[in-house]
Amino acid sequence: MREEPTRSLLLLDANADERRLISAIASRAGWSVVGAADGEQAIALLQGPHGREVRAAIFGSWEAGQGPQLIDALRAHRTELPVIVLSHVDTVSTAVEAMRAGASDFLVRPVAPERLLEALAVNADRRRPSGELAPVSEKLAPALELEELVGAAPEFRAALAVAAKSARNRLPLLIVGEPG
Repeated sequence: MREEPTRSLLLLDANADERRLISAIASRAGWSVVGAADGEQAIALLQGPHGREVRAAIFGSWEAGQGPQLIDALRAHRTELPVIVLSHVDTVSTAVEAMRAGASDFLVRPVAPERLLEALAVNADRRRPSGELAPVSEKLAPALELEELVGAAPEFRAALAVAAKSARNRLPLLIVGEPG
């Protein structure tokens, strides 16, 4: 059985209490968290012996002047490293600025633990290089065949029969009605 590599998280936050909180959430999900109080310490950790194990980085706060430079510095050492930004400011312009600077995701504090872990999983397990968008077809649920639809109501069965007849014609079909 092949052993899964360590999933390390680089957490950059000047506030030690915030680092402990995020570390506790990530640790419960199996992440090994390495904390840094500033950008220089974060760069040194990435260049260190365990820097290659870092699968994602979280910025605990976003500052307009420093944030973009810090993302550039991290990406200079690890171009594919996903960077998740946490911010107390929930304006669209702040989120756009962070994403334009190269952030992979933007979360507003206080962030729910489930949302933080979801962002980590999605961004750290990307199979595509950063900057490439997944096709919409990969995000949509697969189409169901008529035989796979389940329902017992007479109205549903009647609509299904009409759809089956229409499907034989190989023409586009739009079914309109209430969900459920």
